[in-house]
Amino acid sequence: MTSELRKYLCKEMKNQKNKMIRFVEFMAICLYHQEFGYYMKRRNKVGKKGDFYTSSQVGDIFGETLSDSILLFLKQNEFSNPVLMEVGGGTGSLMQQILTRIREVDAQLYARLRVIMVEISPYHAHIQKESLQSFSLPKMWYKTVEEAARNERFQGVIFSNEYFDAFPVHLVEKARGEWYEIGIGFEQKMETKMKKSYISPASNTVKVADSDEAQSVIFLEGYMPEVSSEITAIIKGLPKGLPDGMRIEVQAGVSEVMDALSSMLERGRVVSIDYGDSAEDLYHPSRKNGTLACYYQHQMNEEYLERIGEQDITAHVNFSRLMECGDRVGLVTKSFTRQDQFLLANGILEKAQAHQDTDPFTSVSMKRNRAIQQLILPSGLGGLFRVLIQEKLDK
Repeated sequence: MTSELRKYLCKEMKNQKNKMIRFVEFMAICLYHQEFGYYMKRRNKVGKKGDFYTSSQVGDIFGETLSDSILLFLKQNEFSNPVLMEVGGGTGSLMQQILTRIREVDAQLYARLRVIMVEISPYHAHIQKESLQSFSLPKMWYKTVEEAARNERFQGVIFSNEYFDAFPVHLVEKARGEWYEIGIGFEQKMETKMKKSYISPASNTVKVADSDEAQSVIFLEGYMPEVSSEITAIIKGLPKGLPDGMRIEVQAGVSEVMDALSSMLERGRVVSIDYGDSAEDLYHPSRKNGTLACYYQHQMNEEYLERIGEQDITAHVNFSRLMECGDRVGLVTKSFTRQDQFLLANGILEKAQAHQDTDPFTSVSMKRNRAIQQLILPSGLGGLFRVLIQEKLDK
């Protein structure tokens, strides 16, 4: 399937005047091609047998704590027919944890719930339906938030965990005092084995991926003739003192997604959990190489021109942009914190269990307490992830 996706990419590049496509298009095809894209294929991506873990895979404790926060918000605002909507739910484990907790704690509120899942991958949507089949609640699936917005108006909570980091990104680089958008092209293989090479940005070729006899071409980077109109305003707003060689990523489609979320949410809250930072900290000289990364079999790498369609490609989220786009459409920023701060504020330590167990492999309490530690460790998930809460409520 990798070879088929490579052929498709080459065809797209050949159709362009300069024989390149923007990196954002390359990434979108690698991840979301209908048949061969990474997220669209019928294979495990999350968990032990996949390529990466999310916080909900660490243990049920993450979903329980998030659920307590959601439950308190729903009670405080007395929504008559509340909706829980998850965007990009993967295996459905987080929604499963949240619904289980609400059913245990408040059966009356649980009985009034309606569930909406937004999932572009048919494979993941199928897994979600299996994961949630035991919950006797009205459920609806949509492929995109735009599709959901055309059909839904509700009050409640929209949440996501590691959704925005999977957005295709515009990749830009500063050279000779100017910002250039990175494109991807290809060359015919010149020898049996082509090793990675690094060439000066001025040569318009930056990185070359490994190639072997099974691959007839190698993909390479170059500068597009002009920066995409979607990101020109963002580029103009970057700090002036950023050095040559600096790379940044700009997620595509964020404004449209926030528009869609706001249009369907009459009253309620949007909770976005992801790794990322504010623009001030994200676009900083200390991050000169940007944040673009790949995950394959639980190993991080930066070789995004390799393993086409076989590995995850991701970038840190600019939460300042989420807040700005949200403010524009009536989603007011309530809080923006690190994950450890959010979980601690919502009582995760109260869920730790005292025990006298000695076997870490069989003790449920020890596993639960270890999960808490993993989720709130400042040097781990607790410090890496951010939690953005935006609200639309009556004045």
